[in-house]
Order: sequence, then C-alpha cells, then structure tokens
Amino acid sequence: MKDGKKIASSSSQGQIIVWDAQSLDYQNSCDVHKDRVQAMVWSNYQKYLVTGDKQGNIVYCNRMIDPKNRFSAHENAFPVRDLSFSMSSVKFVSCSDDKTAKVWDFATSKKENTFSEHISEVTTCDWHPFYSLIVTGSKDKSMRVWDPRTATGKSLF
Repeated sequence: MKDGKKIASSSSQGQIIVWDAQSLDYQNSCDVHKDRVQAMVWSNYQKYLVTGDKQGNIVYCNRMIDPKNRFSAHENAFPVRDLSFSMSSVKFVSCSDDKTAKVWDFATSKKENTFSEHISEVTTCDWHPFYSLIVTGSKDKSMRVWDPRTATGKSLF
C-alpha cells in the first residue's frame, strides 16, 4: 500500500497475502484467483487492490482482501502482465500477452479502449501521474505513448 502500512504479496495458487509493513507480521489472506497472480496494484486512495492472473482475469478486492468484483479482461486466457491506475483511480489500464493494453472504468468494469498497435506481448503499462497519458512497453522492443480517451498512440522507440 502506498501509505507504507501494508504489503501485498501473492502465491502461484492465486492467494493474496497482506503483511504489516512495519513489523512484517501476517495480517490476512484470501484465495482470490484460481491460478497464478501476475500483477497487482493498489488504487491511489488505497481503498482497493486490483489483481490480474495468468488466465487473463482481473479481481477487485477491498482493503481486507475480500473479492468484490471479478471479470475476464484478456480473452483466450492470455495473462495480465501489468496494471496501473489513473490519478483519480476512476480508470485503470491492464496489459497482456494478447498484444493489447486496455482501459477500464473501475466502477462498471467496462472496457473503454483497446490499444493494439504492438506486434508482440505487452509486458508493462503505466498511467502518467499528472497527465492523461499511458505508456506501454512490449517484447517487440517498442514503447508507445497513448491517449486513453481516443486510443491513439505514438511510438517512442
């Protein structure tokens, strides 16, 4: 958690484990996914933890790691590789081995845009902390900057 009070870790069996950051004592855990957790991110206000798994599913959990929402984000069981929230935490981006990054509305879990110009797996994504821009990186050795509102992108490398 960004306030430095909690650390979240995961297991290859889909379990999320929360630890106290000061004492490193176990706090709680929950079986959230059916397969390996590949990515996780706290919302910017630390109210939710969003996780992605090896099968392309995304799960929202509250601070107590109780699952609140689950949906298939990347079809054909392509793993979720990375997740990042917008500054307001109203939207987030996921990326996957399906060669895409997708923008999601957090409240509705509806996909708003898909970025699909990479020619290989998209392994990392990050939402700019101040501007409405998303950067993605791919195994095709390219980085792209995207406008999440229009899904237009520009190659950096």
